[in-house]
Amino acid sequence: MSWSWQNRISIPASEQTSARIAGSDENAFVTRGMQSIVDAEDSAVGLRTLRRWSPRGLHRTAVSLLAERATSFRAQLAGLPVPKRYASGELSGEDLGGLRATGCDVRVAVRI
Repeated sequence: MSWSWQNRISIPASEQTSARIAGSDENAFVTRGMQSIVDAEDSAVGLRTLRRWSPRGLHRTAVSLLAERATSFRAQLAGLPVPKRYASGELSGEDLGGLRATGCDVRVAVRI
């Protein structure tokens, strides 16, 4: 897909931007798309932030943000096929039973 900043879909603005970036070919975004975003930015703060990004890094981040995966950190942690450890503070009030039930080694730091 060639890059076009004008392609809009009806989703929230932040997701819309990621969707437009991710929907383009990575190399096309690197050569033309990033400059289109910079040219369209009207905020000085936004422009300074954009200029810090690598075009390839921005494209890959957008693709990652839209990738399907478990929505919560705990669901992602529980799904990992490796030994897992989770650290929590005594005063957090977290329910850690669900994590323990998945085989996760849960450690609680005690307040001294």
